[in-house]
Amino acid sequence: MFLYHRYPYVRILIFYLLGIFWGLQFCNTNNQSFLILFAAAALTVLSNISAKLFAFKFRYLPGLLLGFAISLLGLHLSTHQSFQKRELNISDTSKNYFFQITDEPKESLKSFKILGDIYSLSPKDSTIQITKALIYFAKDSASRALKYGDQLEISLRLKKVPQPQNPYEFNYKRYLANHKIYYQAYAPRESWSFIQNSEARSIKKLAIKIRQHLLKILKGSGLSESEYAVAASILLGQNELLDAETRQDYAGAGAMHVLCVSGLHVGIIYLVFNLLLGFLDRKKSNLLIKTILLIVIIWSYALITGFSASVMRASVMLSFIIIGKASNKKGNIYNSIAASAFLLLLINPIMIMEVGFQLSYAAVIGIVSIYPLLKNHLKHSNKLVDKTYSILIISLAAQIGTFPLAIFYFHQFPFYFLITNLMVVTLASIIINLGFLFLIISGIPLISKLINFAFKYLLLFMNHYVGFIESLPGSTAKALVLNLPEVILIYFLIITLTQVFLKRTKLSLTISLILSLTLIMGFSYRHFIQLNQKNFFVYRIPGHTAFEFQAGKQSALFADSSLISNSQKLNYHTQGNLWHSGIKKPQTISISVNETQSVNFQDLYLFGGQSFLSLSSKNVYLIKQHPSPVDYVIISGGVKYSILKIFQQLKPKLIIFDSSNSLYYEQQIRNEIEIHKIPIYSVNQSGAFILKL
Repeated sequence: MFLYHRYPYVRILIFYLLGIFWGLQFCNTNNQSFLILFAAAALTVLSNISAKLFAFKFRYLPGLLLGFAISLLGLHLSTHQSFQKRELNISDTSKNYFFQITDEPKESLKSFKILGDIYSLSPKDSTIQITKALIYFAKDSASRALKYGDQLEISLRLKKVPQPQNPYEFNYKRYLANHKIYYQAYAPRESWSFIQNSEARSIKKLAIKIRQHLLKILKGSGLSESEYAVAASILLGQNELLDAETRQDYAGAGAMHVLCVSGLHVGIIYLVFNLLLGFLDRKKSNLLIKTILLIVIIWSYALITGFSASVMRASVMLSFIIIGKASNKKGNIYNSIAASAFLLLLINPIMIMEVGFQLSYAAVIGIVSIYPLLKNHLKHSNKLVDKTYSILIISLAAQIGTFPLAIFYFHQFPFYFLITNLMVVTLASIIINLGFLFLIISGIPLISKLINFAFKYLLLFMNHYVGFIESLPGSTAKALVLNLPEVILIYFLIITLTQVFLKRTKLSLTISLILSLTLIMGFSYRHFIQLNQKNFFVYRIPGHTAFEFQAGKQSALFADSSLISNSQKLNYHTQGNLWHSGIKKPQTISISVNETQSVNFQDLYLFGGQSFLSLSSKNVYLIKQHPSPVDYVIISGGVKYSILKIFQQLKPKLIIFDSSNSLYYEQQIRNEIEIHKIPIYSVNQSGAFILKL
């Protein structure tokens, strides 16, 4: 009765989510789409019939049937969108396409990353979109001039986005698939020609134009490079301008949410204008005007931030809450949150897989459920102290709601988040309001200079404050690992502990103890496995050599000197595996695969009762020095020596070609390998080599 009458939208959302998850996890075809829709319609009809025919004791049956119908709708929409325009007949040769840019070009070190729609150039189906694709344009003056809405004729060799090639590496394929992008390509200057810019006056085009104008004002305001990057991020959601050091400072201090335009920013805009429009509360007849104005202001902010996914989520959610509060009926905030999530997922069910979507709703649910409980016990007569309590409690509630997901995805936890957010949330509120005030009145000389002065030094202070917190000893716990069942168990534990705090029942306490014991047993089992592990890995890092020996929670990672000097690249490919193995900091050893450099390490390794020999052009003499059999041979840098002779002299179980070998080199020796049936493993072609001893 409680769920059915007080939380109808929550119930609808739960059934819908069950259908989405079923479709994403277990359905690999879209052929039964019509049958699923037919079954959903049939269940809806049965629900209506059963509501009239069955007795009171079966009153739950109509709702249950309708719930299953909603689940089937989620199943249909998720499978349909997941497989829509996914499989193409691509070949190794380039084909001519019509390409329209559908987002702002993003500049990287060597190219412009541009998202767009691919269309066929055939006269019969020239208006039919084939797929979305991510194209990397060679950087020059022509590609720099490309913008949203441009239409090009382009010759491309489309490629599927590859799966991760190393264990626990970031799944870029899944990330793009969640945005319905399945193909990518590289476009040199000679491969494309400009046709025209679309003259359609879309809302998105207007949003981009406004944002570019505002960024131009910020750029000319005298901010330093780091201040400009933070200002562009905090005001307009342009976080691609942030450098790695700034990102790490804010992430390590627990303030990354300030840089990503999201619910916090929309909430601040709402609170300010709700206060400014407070005079309309004097008459009930003005309530509708205030509601409309607040919604227009929120969506205007969404417009100038480019309708980013996080702002769209927050705007939809807040719009439902505003409408719920404005209605005369006593609304329930959980219903408003569930209704906004249902609407967004009805439009795009795949959105549930986005990390930002999950964190946004986890934070909001954490705040609305935990904040009132704690605030009732922490009230103070002094307004300043009471406001301080409120900020701390909101920060704590949001952190409780998000920390399982944050650890699951990012493997770290900021210990000083309360200290950080006490200052940063206050500063961010002032900076956002000052920043937009400056952008609005930037043409007024004296006043805009005064506001810009305050804006600049508040940004400077916030950056230094966050950097200081991040630099404190023990500011961040890293290398934390949770699997999905553990995340689910932790959320159930949070719910049951909340019930213990509220109702102090024996059942809630018993369930909490059982969940805690289950989690402890799971953590202990993982720790036991990690202590007893013996693993060998040859990582796939194109153009580089990297292999690792793991024994317990100790690790020796061998990599070529150029890769070690590029720690960001090395960490991207190896850090996930290290953390899941319980290794926080491996012993990193530089090696050389260049024959002009001297040998500075032992090339024969004995590990776990197996022998491993690393061979490159500089040390092929080791073949004669070690005539006894070797279990595994790692070939690096294209060895100029017969693979057959290596096999005959060393008699290895397996020859491993690491990713420093070119595909051309491997193709050259392919015949020799196939004729003599030499056992080989190509890291370039098959991904990282994993040996568990």
